[in-house]
This record gives sequence, structure tokens and C-alpha cells, in this order.
Amino acid sequence: MAELSDLRNMVRAYFRYRNDPTPEHRRKLEELRFLGADECPSCSEVLDLSRFRRVDREGRVREWITCASCGDVFELTDLPVH
Repeated sequence: MAELSDLRNMVRAYFRYRNDPTPEHRRKLEELRFLGADECPSCSEVLDLSRFRRVDREGRVREWITCASCGDVFELTDLPVH
């Protein structure tokens, strides 16, 4: 089961790899998947990372992801990035 900070790192690694598919980015993505960072913290189902949303309103960025299985919404905005 993933913590929210692990989930945020997974989302960032996913989009880094999608934009620049280098072996380094792929290795980081696979490492995070091995650790379970792509699982929902509530129901432990694998999250669909394409459900990640990012909105910039009035200089404030809001990031969140919704689990397709249980419907929980996870706010990722103010979490630390490793």
C-alpha cells in the first residue's frame, strides 16, 4: 500500500518517462512500481495514472488523483517530492 508522498513521486516519474523515455526514467518508474507506489492507499488497487489532474488557478497549483475502484480522491499538492 502506498503513502501519498510515494504516490506523488510515482505520478511525477510516470510523466517524466512519458515525456522522455530514457532507461534512467524507466528504471525509476519500475523501482517505484516494485515498492507499490502505484497502488491506492485506501483499497490497494493499482491506480490508473492517467486520472491524475493538475490545475493552476490564480498562481496556486492543485494536484490530485482519483481511484477508479473506490472513488477516493487523493490531494497531492503540498506533499514533499524526493
